Amino acid sequence: MTPSETVPGAGAPRQRAPRLPLVPRLLAGVVLCAARFPFLVLAVTAVTLFFCVWGAFTRLQYRTQRDEMLSPDKECQQRWRRYVAEFGDDEDMVVVVRGGGPKARPRMSAALEALAEKIRRRPEHFDRLFYKVDLHPLHDRVLLFLPPSEIAQIQESLEGMRRLLAARAGWSLFNLQMLLGEATGRLKQLRPGQPLSADEERFLTQLVAITRS
Repeated sequence: MTPSETVPGAGAPRQRAPRLPLVPRLLAGVVLCAARFPFLVLAVTAVTLFFCVWGAFTRLQYRTQRDEMLSPDKECQQRWRRYVAEFGDDEDMVVVVRGGGPKARPRMSAALEALAEKIRRRPEHFDRLFYKVDLHPLHDRVLLFLPPSEIAQIQESLEGMRRLLAARAGWSLFNLQMLLGEATGRLKQLRPGQPLSADEERFLTQLVAITRS
């Protein structure tokens, strides 16, 4: 009789149950241990909970810096750390107050003073306050802050004075008497009700400013 043959009437061979993986067997062992020793499991859980709460109160930290979101091994982060080491990590806050023209200047100044006073009361958040600046040295650079439309108007005015600016002797004739004579000649050519041209309006505006100064 070969091994593959079975004896007539004999029972079928028993099949062994498949062996479970390691993780399910460990979970089943933990459940059996908890069922057999419930008080021991509760004691171990209480001790573990105590150490978790103690660690949360004494060791847990919240870091809200953006640097913590990047790996310190990245090149950009290393460059940033070198920059901070060289220049510091101060962060500036700029406040801009916008008004509706020269009439709003007193209210704008009052708003800045009130804000500066509130910031001065918080030295733990703001170590420096810089809001009063002498802008008189910027008067020589006032053209840099004009809108393009006013710059174009100035260029047109200079174009009309090309002959005066090009000739060396032209400045000797540029006096108040000459300006008043030019204004008189232009006004004589006007007829009642005739609107001023852009050139005449610009000339008379400049004449008023010159005579007042």
